Amino acid sequence: MARVNVARCGAVVVRVEPGESVTVTSETESGSYPVVADSTEEGPSDVNDSPPLSFLFARYVQDCRDRHLRAATVTKYEQTLSHVCKHLGNPPGEGVTRDQLAEAYNTLWPKETTKASSRHRYLALLKQAFGWLSRTGDISTDPSITISYPRVPKGLACRRVFEWSEFISLVQTTAVYEREHGRNSKQPRSLWYLVAFMTGLRGKEMARIEWRDVRTGKRLLIIRPEVSKQNRYEEINLTKEVTFALQQARKKSRPLPSDKIFPSKISDKTWRRDLERAGLAAKDGQEPLTLRSFRRGLAADLDPKPKDSEH
Repeated sequence: MARVNVARCGAVVVRVEPGESVTVTSETESGSYPVVADSTEEGPSDVNDSPPLSFLFARYVQDCRDRHLRAATVTKYEQTLSHVCKHLGNPPGEGVTRDQLAEAYNTLWPKETTKASSRHRYLALLKQAFGWLSRTGDISTDPSITISYPRVPKGLACRRVFEWSEFISLVQTTAVYEREHGRNSKQPRSLWYLVAFMTGLRGKEMARIEWRDVRTGKRLLIIRPEVSKQNRYEEINLTKEVTFALQQARKKSRPLPSDKIFPSKISDKTWRRDLERAGLAAKDGQEPLTLRSFRRGLAADLDPKPKDSEH
C-alpha cells in the first residue's frame, strides 16, 4: 500500500500521495510545493519549499478581513507588509531571519527621519503578523520576537500595544483577585478587559452596549447606530471564549434586556492597580499601557486563539 503523507499549506490540510505536489494559489501568489515521500511531518521539510512571504502575509491580511477589521486599517496593513516583503525580496517565509527583518525595519523606517511613534506602530504590526504566522504553524520560529521596540523619549506620546501574553496575564490576575476578594460581582473587570480587547470597542461604546445587543446563539455583538461613534450599524463576531464569558455573566446577574452590560467605567487608578498586579507596570523609558492600548493593535489584530494560550 502506498504511503500517504499529510501536507499543510496555509490553513488548508490536504492528503496527497508520495511524489505529488501541493499547488497554492492566492490573490498575490501561486506556486507548487513538493511533498517529500519519506517525511512524516506536516508541511514543507525544507526552507526553499516554504510558501513565499507574500503568500503568508496575504493570509494574515485575509484573516484581518475575516475578523471584520475596518477596510482602511486592512489596506494600510497590506501596503506596509507589501513594502517589507518587497524589501526582503519575497523570500520563503521559513527563511526570514531576525537580522534580515531588523535590517528591513531600520531601512524602511530609519529613526533619523521617522517619528518614534510611527516606528513603534510599524514594528507592532510586524510582531503581530509574524506572531500570527508562528501560532498558525506557517513558520516554525518568530523572527520578530527579539526585536526591541524603539526607546520612547520623555514626553513623547507613543502608541504602545498589548502583547498577547500581557493581555492573558492581565485578565487572569484580575479574575483571580476578584474571585478571592469578592469584588465586582455584577460587573467583573476581567470581563470588561476581555470584551474590550476582543472587540476593539471604545470606552464610550462599551458603556452603551446592552444585554439585548448580545446574540450568543449566533456569537454576535450588535452595535446599534446610537452606540457606535460613527453612528452606523455593525455586527462584531465573538469568539467562543467571549461568548461563554458573557453567558456566565448573564446567568449570574440575571439582567433585563435593556440593562447595560458595563454600567460603570474603570477608573485610571483601578487600571494602574490591575496592571501592577499583572506585572505590567511601565518600566524606565517605556510608555505606560492605557485603556486605549486595547485598540492600538492587538485589540483586533491578533489571532484570538493561539495554540499556546490557556483559558
